Amino acid sequence: MEQQWEPDEEAIRQRAYEISQRADGGSPEENWKRAKEELRDEWWTRRQQKKEGA
Repeated sequence: MEQQWEPDEEAIRQRAYEISQRADGGSPEENWKRAKEELRDEWWTRRQQKKEGA
């Protein structure tokens, strides 16, 4: 099984801040969790696109 990539804390912090500025931002904890999930999803999508293009 593959090891899952984890975004670094600074990237999560920046994304959580961006989410907090949106109309649909939530609590700091919710924004942190959402930021982490968005960054993982973006990484996974890029990874899949690279595989398909290879």
